[in-house]
Amino acid sequence: MLDIPAVVVFGEVILDLIAGPSGAHTPHTGGSPFNVALALARQDVPVRLLSPLSDDPIGDRFARRLTEAGGTLGGGRSARPTSVALVWIDANGQPDYALYRDGIADLDTTPEALQHATPAGTRLVHTGALTLTPEAVHLVHPWMQWLRTQGVTVSIDVNFRPKASRDLAAYIATVERTWPLCNMAKMSDEDLAGMGRSGPLDQEAARVMDQLPAHTGLVVITQGARGAYLLNRRGSAWVSAITPTRVVDTVGAGDCFQAGLLTALLERDLLRDQRFAFVNAETLRQLGQQAAHTAVLNVERAGCQPPMRAEVQRGMEAPLTPAEPS
Repeated sequence: MLDIPAVVVFGEVILDLIAGPSGAHTPHTGGSPFNVALALARQDVPVRLLSPLSDDPIGDRFARRLTEAGGTLGGGRSARPTSVALVWIDANGQPDYALYRDGIADLDTTPEALQHATPAGTRLVHTGALTLTPEAVHLVHPWMQWLRTQGVTVSIDVNFRPKASRDLAAYIATVERTWPLCNMAKMSDEDLAGMGRSGPLDQEAARVMDQLPAHTGLVVITQGARGAYLLNRRGSAWVSAITPTRVVDTVGAGDCFQAGLLTALLERDLLRDQRFAFVNAETLRQLGQQAAHTAVLNVERAGCQPPMRAEVQRGMEAPLTPAEPS
């Protein structure tokens, strides 16, 4: 296990019911932040999940999945049910979702509880995704403001889901208000499109960078099979995607990319003094490659099934097979 302080994750915990070719739905543990926590644990990163889990058998399933991978639970249990998503996969392996999130367990907390549950010595917090909806942001914004006073590096994945909020304009505005509270921001080209942002990716990344706190900053925009763009205060790098041996579905691929990126930062001690904000383009490229290797292994499996650390290491030792641009 990496010799680093704890990484803390908070956000949605969702039972994904993924439709197969026959139309039957198969259950998988999911929710972007939960997937990131699971993927970090499988990369031997000490990680604690602060999202409350339902005290029913479905919550037990999530608890077992994370703890068996080496993660720990810090959010307690809730009498509320687990959130559910119906997931359909198109011919290209891309998912579409119907979310059910009224009165659910992972939101059964307060900013004060999150602050209290954050371990001393935490160097990195990851959140975002559906916590950035107008219905949930009251939990994370005060916590993120407190984390900033503590010098904790904060990472978010936008993971924008237009259907997740009743007020799309307020949802977009909430995401925009989050930039000054984080140090690292990841999003996809689809997230940007959902927010009505259609400019060149380097320009969109620069716009976000301008809103992050001064003297820090890493912005990552993923493009699925076309790769990813990484920007910090010193420069930028484009990273090619890696061709999978087969595509089962892309559920959780972005979450595994995020976990691979965070693992790479931790392994290189780039959280110290916000060093990630000023590394050169070659280091950015290496960070992106490790993230891409983590993501591609997940694409070859049904649902979010993050790879183990040894699998990523073996993949990085093999000759690269960049994906052809689409």
